[in-house]
Amino acid sequence: MGSVTYAAARTGAHGAAAHAVLIALDAFVGLSSMAVGQALAPEMARTTSSREARRLRRAALTVVTGAVATGGLALLLLGEEVLGLFSSDRAVVSVAVGLLPLFVVYALGNNAVIVTAAALMGLRISGSHLAVSATGYGLLAVVAGPVAAAWGMPGLWTALAAACALILAAQTVVFGRRSSS
Repeated sequence: MGSVTYAAARTGAHGAAAHAVLIALDAFVGLSSMAVGQALAPEMARTTSSREARRLRRAALTVVTGAVATGGLALLLLGEEVLGLFSSDRAVVSVAVGLLPLFVVYALGNNAVIVTAAALMGLRISGSHLAVSATGYGLLAVVAGPVAAAWGMPGLWTALAAACALILAAQTVVFGRRSSS
């Protein structure tokens, strides 16, 4: 994520500040994924069937997706007011407001990744999660600079969302294969 922050900084001070605000908001919006993930891992470790493991993951994803979608919707509706609490610079707020739809997509994907990682840890296959994350975030690190240079902050946040989607897809495949064994 350091390379993404560096790439955001290269777009200019307003882009870097907007990026920092949105990453801070992701931590707030994503509190549910941390709580659900911590509750999910031990429950997943106690599962006795692949059906039960899939049910637990699905329930956890439903809770987190609902919480993140609610927070995202609130930000989409009250964006300027909420973002104005983080910065008095109108240009920063304007950039951040413009990125809110991409932020919501990213937040949904990122928090689903967190929950799925907890499920994989509960099944004692965290090595697979590590490999998937290293690959996904490694690819993001490689493309962050060129994408930000070519398409600015919207391109960078699109790349963030795409990386989360890639990681989630790979985690889902690993989970499906390993939970049924």
